[in-house]
Amino acid sequence: MSRDSQENDRLVDQMTAYYARRAPWHDDYMSFESTDQLERRLRPVVDKITPRIEGRDVIEVACGTGNWTGILARRAAYVTAVDASIEVLDLARRKLVGAANIDFVHLDAYKLDQLDERYDGAVAADWFSHVPCGRRQVFLKGLHTLLLPGSWVVLIDMTPREADDVVSQHTDADGNNVALRELPDGSRFEVVKNYPIQSEMEALVEGLADRAEFILLPDLQRWLFVYRIK
Repeated sequence: MSRDSQENDRLVDQMTAYYARRAPWHDDYMSFESTDQLERRLRPVVDKITPRIEGRDVIEVACGTGNWTGILARRAAYVTAVDASIEVLDLARRKLVGAANIDFVHLDAYKLDQLDERYDGAVAADWFSHVPCGRRQVFLKGLHTLLLPGSWVVLIDMTPREADDVVSQHTDADGNNVALRELPDGSRFEVVKNYPIQSEMEALVEGLADRAEFILLPDLQRWLFVYRIK
């Protein structure tokens, strides 16, 4: 295993451990109150993704505590929500216990090819920014193996902003923005938080997708990248 690969593994492990430990405070960090409140606050985002997932079988990557899962389930025919953290999945299951069209699966986002099902839609919210630069192609390749031709992919993420739990940050040799974050219990983790630009995203799916669109919503401090699998 190369040194770069080992460092990517370490960063991925740090992020997984961070979100597992952060689970009890996650909804407070994200100012989440209810699915209805999130829909109202991010209505322009919801309106952009609805035509791409409505009535479809959707794979949601890194679902976390299920905040976006509830929104997707109101529109999709079925949602398979995966996450690498048992802790956040337990919270998501409790939050959405009454939803009949959601299946929660404990699975690493870099091992999506372990799923046997095929989908015609995919969503990842607040996830892609955590993917190390050297793992972006690996992640997308695994995701694309699950998708039927004509499937829509929706990546939602944040534009740069201040974070209260950041102790320090630096740019590593691979171009990742790595922040040292401290949780309320004093534990610290190194977490990748990148901010890719339109040209980077388009280059990643060149030849694999059409109708790609990069959308900036500065008032909401969000960006979306949507594209259709050929």
